[in-house]
Amino acid sequence: MGGKIKGISAFRFRSFMVYMLFLFVFLASSLLIIMLSAFSGSERAPKKNTAHHKQFGGSHAVAYVEDGPKHFNATPIVVDQLVDNQEVKSKIEALVSEHGIIVFAKSRCPFCIQTIQLLDSKIPSVMRHQYAVVYLDEIPYESVIKMYMNALDEKTGARTVPRVFVGGKCIGGNDDTQKMNQKNELDDLLTNSI
Repeated sequence: MGGKIKGISAFRFRSFMVYMLFLFVFLASSLLIIMLSAFSGSERAPKKNTAHHKQFGGSHAVAYVEDGPKHFNATPIVVDQLVDNQEVKSKIEALVSEHGIIVFAKSRCPFCIQTIQLLDSKIPSVMRHQYAVVYLDEIPYESVIKMYMNALDEKTGARTVPRVFVGGKCIGGNDDTQKMNQKNELDDLLTNSI
């Protein structure tokens, strides 16, 4: 046979086998990198803290506080599954009047996270009982979330989140809150709201 394996030279066969070995190593290492990055701490979705997340009957959604990067030390708020727009408006009014500082937010919104982290750093621990966050995206029914968004739009003139209320008055969203902080107006407003 002298150097040929069934019509293929030994050199070509060895080259093909080396190529296949490199391809296998490349694919295996790529798969390993993808798996490791999928399970790393920075890419993993945050876990709910079950000590703060509770269900109150079959018709309630819960706004909750999470441990980890989104721990805001706010009072968890129960949001009922309401059926019409008037009830939603009434619930928003009640929540705003019950809490000196309340933020209507979505848990994965970066602007909401910035606002809540700022407020969390500014609000003294003695005032924490008056500070609350309502995570609208934790309401299980999309139609109810839309009702809340529409009611907030009607009340504040904006459909975006976060919507920050201090002392019963809407001060705006993330940009407004950050600007008030830069002008050193936020601390006085928060202190006087409770």
